[in-house]
Amino acid sequence: MNLMFGYVAGFVLFLITFIGSVQVRDSIHESWIKSQVRQVGTGMTKQEVIKILGQPTSYHMSDEPGTYWCYGSDSFNSYEEYCGKVMLFMGSDDRVVRVGEIIP
Repeated sequence: MNLMFGYVAGFVLFLITFIGSVQVRDSIHESWIKSQVRQVGTGMTKQEVIKILGQPTSYHMSDEPGTYWCYGSDSFNSYEEYCGKVMLFMGSDDRVVRVGEIIP
């Protein structure tokens, strides 16, 4: 009985540590993205943006010609929360049309 409790307690401790480390990693990455996106401006090319922020976490189509580039860091959130951290709208000419609101 004590051995089983030890295994369960060890597994729970592992899960807590794992989830905590993922959240710390996400927080650090999110802070970095938010500081870097301030360097991105309207009219910048795809290559310039990638040089500053790296590849987007995800791409999403738009009703307008172009795509939304999403930079997220939260491993446990849905698309709306994930893409809402930092979002760029890239026009069909692969240039930044709009830098989305940066959520604190």
